[in-house]
Amino acid sequence: MLDLPSAQRSNSAAPPLRDGRLPLEDVIITSQLTRRTPRDRDLHAEHLAVTALMEEMASVAGGTASQRVLRRLVDTACTLCQGDAAGISMLEVDGDHEVFRWHAIAGRWAHFTGGTIPYERSVCGLVVQRNAPVLALQPQRHFGQPPGHDPISEMLVIPFHFEDRPVGTLWVASLDERAGRRFDAEDLRLLTSLARFASIGYRLTLTQDRVAQLRLESDLADSRLLQAISSELITENDEKGFRERILDAALSIMHSDYASLQMFKDDGKGGGHLELIANRGFTPEAMERWHKVDVSTRTCCGEVLRTKRRVIVSDVTKCEFMAGSEELTFLLSNGVRAVQSTPLLSRAGRLMGAFTTHWLEVHAPSERDLRLLDILARQASDLLERMLAEERLRESDRRKEEFLATLAHELRNPLAPILNAVQCLELGGAVNPEMQWAHDVIVRQTTHLTRLVDDLLDVSRINHGRLEIRREPVDLARMLRTAVETTHPFVEQRRQTLVLALPPERLTVDADPVRLSQVFANLINNAAKFSREGERIEVIVEARGNEVLVRVRDDGMGIEAGELPTIFDLFRRVRPSYVHDQGGLGIGLTLVKRLVEMHGGDVTASSAGLGFGSEFTVRLSLVTRQAHALSAADDTLGAPHDKLRVLVVDDHADGATSMCRLLRVLGYDARQACDGLAGLDAAADFRPDVALLDIAMPRLSGYEVARRLREESWGKQMLLIAVTGWGQENDKQRATDAGFDFHLTKPVAVADLTRALSSIATTA
Repeated sequence: MLDLPSAQRSNSAAPPLRDGRLPLEDVIITSQLTRRTPRDRDLHAEHLAVTALMEEMASVAGGTASQRVLRRLVDTACTLCQGDAAGISMLEVDGDHEVFRWHAIAGRWAHFTGGTIPYERSVCGLVVQRNAPVLALQPQRHFGQPPGHDPISEMLVIPFHFEDRPVGTLWVASLDERAGRRFDAEDLRLLTSLARFASIGYRLTLTQDRVAQLRLESDLADSRLLQAISSELITENDEKGFRERILDAALSIMHSDYASLQMFKDDGKGGGHLELIANRGFTPEAMERWHKVDVSTRTCCGEVLRTKRRVIVSDVTKCEFMAGSEELTFLLSNGVRAVQSTPLLSRAGRLMGAFTTHWLEVHAPSERDLRLLDILARQASDLLERMLAEERLRESDRRKEEFLATLAHELRNPLAPILNAVQCLELGGAVNPEMQWAHDVIVRQTTHLTRLVDDLLDVSRINHGRLEIRREPVDLARMLRTAVETTHPFVEQRRQTLVLALPPERLTVDADPVRLSQVFANLINNAAKFSREGERIEVIVEARGNEVLVRVRDDGMGIEAGELPTIFDLFRRVRPSYVHDQGGLGIGLTLVKRLVEMHGGDVTASSAGLGFGSEFTVRLSLVTRQAHALSAADDTLGAPHDKLRVLVVDDHADGATSMCRLLRVLGYDARQACDGLAGLDAAADFRPDVALLDIAMPRLSGYEVARRLREESWGKQMLLIAVTGWGQENDKQRATDAGFDFHLTKPVAVADLTRALSSIATTA
């Protein structure tokens, strides 16, 4: 395994094209590694595999035993990267030519172990020449296919080194050209991590005397130390614990007296500073002085910020860039004589922070210490980058929540006056058929839009564990009839027949009646949506022991077998290739599954295929199959109480005007105001019995208007109702805290409005 002069292989990496072979650039797709979405890390499996590999290395004793290490190494690479084959290729000289010998291969090519391939006819040669990883797509199209080898779909190859020279490659291959494994950045990370063991394995094959063996044992001890540190780090999830363990590891490796960890903070203008986030041994004065370090600070970490390179000062009294500075005086006053600072860099080369260690004596770190610190810095950078990515995801998630809440508010504002106007028409008496048709269309579409907004918010609440269900004994038949009534307009519009088949006995389930009605309404709407006009939809209830099955069956479009496993996934919609677009956001079935599971049940989908309809089955536990007396809810509309005075305060002009007109049609004395301050003035003049307040208003919010009204003697008993597009649980709690009696989310149904208004009659 001798290294040839570079001149002897100057033309090896770019062989001439022969007989239709593709150019090299057509098979090298390394850039795809960073573009593909990386698979999730299995740190536990990685830890176990690497630990087993180190145990194998610890047991070696001589050249023949090194083969066990290499076999274990390629087995580990093949397993962790989920490849069809993996191997280690070492560069050797065969006569006048360089070849790669496959010292160990795992997987489907294991029988090729010991074979060779010419340097210039392999991806390995390209990798060694570039000294960089390469991802190749069907490389045989350029290099040719060796006899007896399966075609390669993708091959990821990285170099490993001996004394800083690339001497071989570690690789993993996918051998199925049609549906083979696609490698990503996670596979690159795993192979890079294993490359150190490949280097040690290479040295093992060269070991013939005790001196070399001692070097290997020292390297192995280093690896064990880092693996022990790594195993602790990968199990640490909280940020504070992560920082503490990093510092402990740095102190242990560098044998230093003090240590600090700094985070780079970008100023958004192409610069930034290092911020102290953890330390060991610093005095309060030191923490305050070095809390923030910029490029003008004359310290080691200031130099790191300027250069992105490690800075070592073995004796601070002889350091040129510190000479005459306040930082030098401060270090000496605290007894510090030596300092080193190592940058923490992302794999893309972005500065993320710095390790800094201090000694009370003149000290120059050994190569071993720095080598171990570099590996620790790599691990820390990866973990720190993951934590920062998770923080960015949390921030993105928070912004998404804010966007969804704002979207719901903005959509509900225009929906409210539309529904108010329609309800005014509805209460105005009989209309001609054409007007009735227009009225029905507006009601249906407004209801549909409102349901889409509610479903979107509900899925978000479930995903974040913020949706609560209020369970109680519920008559299943009554709940299903509510769902049928909810879906009736849509089913009727499509001229479909909906059949509800109930057993003779009363079935009681422990459920939130509103949420479970929502489940069955979504399933019925889904069946109607994907059935043709005039077709039949069945809702069949069947009791089985302590369980009840509710089947929603249709004769519609059906579902392909390949679609069934993902039919409940978020934003999953049927393929438009075989079903016309029926609208929707792809969240209805996700919401069904989540809500059913929150009730301790399950839901499944089945279909015989396209054109044969589909069936969704909800399974729930029964509380009892005997008669259960349930108090009937009062669904009657409340009547005006002595012509109550109602003040409407809303900066949305159409919303305020339409609400006032609706209230007058209902028999109330209604006035309106256009913002919070105007609302307070109107309330002082009008002295209303009830105030309907929007929340997000200019000049003064609805919350503040409510608080000020409650401070007035004439406002203490006033009925305050929040009528708003903000409908999250925390919005409702804020309304209660501000003094509101009710919280109604736009658009408000006339029944909900009058029911709230009628409550004043019981307290008058």
